[in-house]
Amino acid sequence: MALILASLSAATYGIADFLGGMASKRAPVLKVILVSHLVGLALVTTWAGLFEAATPTATTWLWGAGAGLSGLAGLALLYQGLATQRMSIVAPLAALSNAITPAAFGLIRGDRPSTSAWIGIVLALGAIWAISTGAGGVHGATAQAVGYGLGAGMGFGAFFILLSRAPEGVWPLVASRSMSLLTLVVLVTITTRSLRPPAGTGLSMARIGIFDTAANILFLFAVRRGLFTIVAVISSLYPATTILMARITLDDRMDRVQGAGLVLAAAGVGLIAAG
Repeated sequence: MALILASLSAATYGIADFLGGMASKRAPVLKVILVSHLVGLALVTTWAGLFEAATPTATTWLWGAGAGLSGLAGLALLYQGLATQRMSIVAPLAALSNAITPAAFGLIRGDRPSTSAWIGIVLALGAIWAISTGAGGVHGATAQAVGYGLGAGMGFGAFFILLSRAPEGVWPLVASRSMSLLTLVVLVTITTRSLRPPAGTGLSMARIGIFDTAANILFLFAVRRGLFTIVAVISSLYPATTILMARITLDDRMDRVQGAGLVLAAAGVGLIAAG
C-alpha cells in the first residue's frame, strides 16, 4: 500500500509541477505559489476539520512550520537558479538531491531495505537523473548552478523529512501551508505591492493547489505505512509525470535518455515492490 501511495504522490506532484510551469508563463512566480498555497491551505484545513479527531499538539505545529519554511526555501532556490543559471544543471541536481537527502536520513535513522529494494532505489535515482537531464546532459556546470540545484533539492528533501516527523494526521500540512503562506504574503507585498493574480489566471493556480495538496496528503499516508527511505525515493520520481504531461499536452519530444529513464523508473518501482 505504501508503494502505491508513494507512486500516486509522485504522479500528483508531477502534475502540480507541470501546471505550475504553465501558470508561471502568465503570472509572476510568487503569485502563482501564493494562490496555490492559499487553495492548498483551505483544502487541507477542511480535510483536517472533517476527518481528523486528534487535536494537533505544539510539536505538530513546529514540525509542520519547519517543513513549510524548508519547502519554500527550496522553491526560492530552484526558481532563482532556473532564472539565473543553466536550467540543464539546476533542475536535475535539484531532483536528485531531493531524492538523496531524505533517503540518506532514512538510512541514518535505521531503515534497512531489502537487497532487491536497494537495487530498485539505485535504479530510481538513475531514472530521476536521466529524466531530468535528457540527452543534453550536464555541461558547463558552475559552482553557483550546482549550489542552487543542490540547495533546492535539500530544501525539498527537508520538507519530506520534517513532514514525516509530525505524528497527527494532516495537521502538519495545515501548519506547513500556514507558515509558507504567511511568508509569501510578506514577500509578494514587498515585491509587487499587490496580492491579486492577473485576470484569468486564478483557476489555473487553484488547480496547482489542489494537486499539490493531494500529493502531500498521499505522501503522508505513504510514509506512515512504509519505510521512509523507499517512500521518499519513489515520491521523488515526479519529473517523469511532468515530462509525460508535456509530451501529451504540448507535444514536447521525449529524447532517448528520458525514455530510458522512464524504463529505469518502472524497473526500480518493480524491484522495490518485489522486495
